[in-house]
Amino acid sequence: MKLLALVLLVTSSILSHHAAAQVVTRCGASQGHEYFFPGSFVTAKDAAWQIGKISSGQTILMKTGTTYDIVYSDAFGRTLSSKEDGAEIVVISDDPGKLTLVLNYAGRSVETWMFRLDAKGKGEVTFSQARYNGPIASKHSLFRAACDKQAMPSQK
Repeated sequence: MKLLALVLLVTSSILSHHAAAQVVTRCGASQGHEYFFPGSFVTAKDAAWQIGKISSGQTILMKTGTTYDIVYSDAFGRTLSSKEDGAEIVVISDDPGKLTLVLNYAGRSVETWMFRLDAKGKGEVTFSQARYNGPIASKHSLFRAACDKQAMPSQK
């Protein structure tokens, strides 16, 4: 309960910095696959594809004018703004119902986000991450989550 209150407090704090921003959609728990490369914390024997899940995760797609930001809670319960975390966000495609973003965290990782949403913000997102200079492990992952602007969707 304390963790939920902390997440809500941090989320509201981040969102208050985005006063002119509007919520495009909210996405819930995600699941997918991750490949971990051998390195400091991953042995060659353990380098493999794994099923990944962020069951308590949440993603909020924000828009201010023509710019976007992704506010998310991660597997560790932290709530972060992609921009505030250092991401350069590039809009690749912004068509009705279809949005594709590339987030570059210089020196750390690159993410691709593909949203497919109806006019009310309901739909899904897929996102990939190539973490090439991670603090724990280098990995490549692909996840999917359901989205709904009105309510936090459950995983489907």
